[in-house]
Amino acid sequence: MESGKHPVAQWLDRATAAIRFGPDRKEVRAELEAHLEDKALDYLRIFPDLTEEEARERAAAQMGDGLSYRVFCFASDCSAYLSSPDNLLCH
Repeated sequence: MESGKHPVAQWLDRATAAIRFGPDRKEVRAELEAHLEDKALDYLRIFPDLTEEEARERAAAQMGDGLSYRVFCFASDCSAYLSSPDNLLCH
């Protein structure tokens, strides 16, 4: 693990690393974290024997390496910016 961080935190760090403006980075990170949580809840419904931790890790793994979701915000309003999928630059 990078710097002893949890794998989900590492994923969120990679996904938001390119956002320079701190408040936007925080907002986008919260949005991505909400998506991860929703996905983890789906795993828990489908596989009730999973722990919450396992479900979160599987959700992050399913979403890729984080670099595919790297977001580049050039506007001060990242929420409006993120409303268009064309603004997520995927590799």
